[in-house]
Amino acid sequence: MVTFAAGDRTGAGYLALPASGNGPGVMVLHAWWGLNSFFRELCERLAGAGFVAFAPDLYQGQTAGTIDEAKALLEQRDLGAMEAIAAGALAYFRAHPAVRGDGIAALGFSMGAAWATMMASAAPADIQAVVLFYGAEPADFARSRAAYLGHFAEDDEWEPLDGVRQIEADLRAAGKEVTFHIYPGAHHWFFETNRPEYDADAAALAWQRSLDFLREHLQRGVTMSNTPTIKSELLERIHSSYTALERTIAQLRVEQMATPIDGSWSAKDLLAHIATWEHVMLEFHVGGKPFSEVTRLTNVPYGPTPVDQINEAFYERDKDLPLTEVLQAFRGAHQQLLETLNGMSEDDLFRPYTPPGRGPDSAGQLIDWVIGDSYEHYDEHRATLERLLEL
Repeated sequence: MVTFAAGDRTGAGYLALPASGNGPGVMVLHAWWGLNSFFRELCERLAGAGFVAFAPDLYQGQTAGTIDEAKALLEQRDLGAMEAIAAGALAYFRAHPAVRGDGIAALGFSMGAAWATMMASAAPADIQAVVLFYGAEPADFARSRAAYLGHFAEDDEWEPLDGVRQIEADLRAAGKEVTFHIYPGAHHWFFETNRPEYDADAAALAWQRSLDFLREHLQRGVTMSNTPTIKSELLERIHSSYTALERTIAQLRVEQMATPIDGSWSAKDLLAHIATWEHVMLEFHVGGKPFSEVTRLTNVPYGPTPVDQINEAFYERDKDLPLTEVLQAFRGAHQQLLETLNGMSEDDLFRPYTPPGRGPDSAGQLIDWVIGDSYEHYDEHRATLERLLEL
């Protein structure tokens, strides 16, 4: 917890820094429950993904555990004090030495989503991205310079979809970049793990969409480290990317899995490809086994063979495998990856490494090969698989 000046009073909030010590800034604006453990843990989760996260306490220490308690807090709120705290928090966060970039994001939940919307219009030079969770509020959108991402529940008595669609239309009319997602079967507070309305699948998808959006819009003027600096950060990125990939796979019909994409490989082929390279990373790069033994390609040596030629050899080897076997290999390789990483120290991950048969231009750290064959690979091919969903 940190404190900051808020007009003639002192405000407080929760600050979480990434392992690198700096990064793009995300302000988290809590729901009507107050700054409870969920929102503090969310800041830590954002920090694990490379962001500097800050959640001001708009209720000045008060929290609610039930809807009735939250209603009472909302009715008793000191709006003037909340406005001063929000303004002071923004000034404090924008000036924080750990925050990099031309602006920050405001990420708000329900009541906090209304604050995020209002702050983006009140401070257009500071807020360049807004993420809304089941909360939408009219504002002078013409003043805002932000891009907007929204996550809304299909079955929401607190935030009816008619109002959500009107806000979306207003944003478009104001010329803003806006993407609103409706989550089928979800209810208000579906993202919050401490609520009975929590929906794990919808929350995982919303989280990955939010990370993608934040990384896209907060990289202006700042370079985020492509390499995690601690193992927990690596595991967070792998988890987020893999969850998003599995979500995409779940939306594909069986016949789509065998459909060539852009006249090339099918979804099944891409998943076999991901599984194979993950297996190579685990057994060859990490485990030190011979490449031919790992791949069963005795006539394709790793060092002098172009990657495209290796990929084509993998395709020819695996193209006739049944879908069930490919999915089993894909999920099995991921599970083996997690088990391997959990058993490795950070010294193991960050040790200098040059693959056998490669020259000095391939020198780096072992973690570089883990990244390339895990979350970077997931993200690369998820984008291709999602094109099938548009057919």
